[in-house]
Amino acid sequence: MLKASIERALMVACAFAALATCKKNEPLKPALPPTPAAPAAPRRAAPATPPPAAAPPGASEMKDLLSEDKLARFATYRKEMLPVAGGAVGAGSRQAALEKSGLSQDEVYKLNRVVTPYYARTYAVRDAVQRAAEVRAKIERAKAEGDTPSPIDIAMDRLYGGQLARLEVLRKDFATDYGEDALTVVQKHESDFHAIHERILGAATAGPAHRPYREEITAVQ
Repeated sequence: MLKASIERALMVACAFAALATCKKNEPLKPALPPTPAAPAAPRRAAPATPPPAAAPPGASEMKDLLSEDKLARFATYRKEMLPVAGGAVGAGSRQAALEKSGLSQDEVYKLNRVVTPYYARTYAVRDAVQRAAEVRAKIERAKAEGDTPSPIDIAMDRLYGGQLARLEVLRKDFATDYGEDALTVVQKHESDFHAIHERILGAATAGPAHRPYREEITAVQ
């Protein structure tokens, strides 16, 4: 019996030895290539910078347009282009306005680029001179009577003073760009164009159908 146990032990040992030899002689498996890294997410392109707005026409282009005659014609054009009867302005209305004013589309475009912003800004402070004078008079009267001026009057005095200072800068810049004579002519027509601007604002609040001046903004020079 002891002999049989020894034989079984020898057989098991031989079997383990044979298995170890097979493993040793087994050819090595080639190493697997490394897993490629996931492609990086494409960078989002930076938003394109919008092109700078075209500069307004210069003094040489406006030399013959900033005159009494041309501004009067431009006022005629703007009045003809005011919305009527709740309708939007069409191509036929634009052509009729051009014919009545005697201006070309190019002249309208240039005048619109130069004088319309000027009149819009002066319209915003059109009452500043009178109101500033009224508030200043109240402050001076209070001081003369030995009273302290109202904080509201002091605040309004500063407000109107700032508006008048900005108006002075606006006019000085216009004169620098187009000349004192041009500024004088433009100022003479302020009340007329302010009235037109007021009617435009009134039409704008009436509904989205009123878009009277798109074509001057987008017109080709």
